[in-house]
Amino acid sequence: MAQRGKTWTARLGLGEAGRPTFSLPTCRTEHEANARLEVLVDLAGRLLAAGQIVLGMPLLEQAAACEGTALRDVRLAIDQLCRREARLRYRNR
Repeated sequence: MAQRGKTWTARLGLGEAGRPTFSLPTCRTEHEANARLEVLVDLAGRLLAAGQIVLGMPLLEQAAACEGTALRDVRLAIDQLCRREARLRYRNR
């Protein structure tokens, strides 16, 4: 856990996905950042156990950056991915 300027960041070891740093833009205090880190560790652990960490990286990035209903939706998407009920779609931009 670190603070860069006014933004908190968290770095996680994610096996084959490396050791990425996640920006936590909705966290204003160290307490909020630690709480979000716990959420990310839980979600990443589930993705790793299901062998879906590479596909789940965009969802982890979203989980780091959102809150409320959007965070709930990301958790549901990770649940589906771990149960192999859903596949991520990539959009060309």
